[in-house]
Amino acid sequence: MSKRQLTVDSSQSELRPVETAPERRNQERRMPCDPSPVRILAEGGLAPVDGYFLNVSKSGLGLCLDRPLPRGVKVTVKTTRLLITGSVRYCLPKAEGSFVIGLQIKDVAEIQ
Repeated sequence: MSKRQLTVDSSQSELRPVETAPERRNQERRMPCDPSPVRILAEGGLAPVDGYFLNVSKSGLGLCLDRPLPRGVKVTVKTTRLLITGSVRYCLPKAEGSFVIGLQIKDVAEIQ
C-alpha cells in the first residue's frame, strides 16, 4: 500500500504530490523522551532551519521543521552534542504549518 506525500520540487521550489513506496525500514524507530531542539544546515545556500527530533533509528531520523527542505538535499543536523550528516528522503506538511522530514543518516560525529 502506498501513501501520498508532498515533497518539494527543488527545481521550482513548490510542493507537489508524489506517490511513495511502501514501508521499507530495517531498523526499529525510537521516540525521544524529550523532543530536543536541533538546527539544520542545508547545502546549496539554503537558510538554516530550526526543528526537533520526532524519532531516531540506526540509519535515519524523523524531524519536525518550521519550513520545508527539498528531497535529496544534503544536510547537517546540529544538536548540543552531535553533528549528524545525511540527506532528506521526504518532506511532508503538517496541519499546523510545520513539516516532517525523513533523513537518511550518512555520518555522526561528536562535538568536542
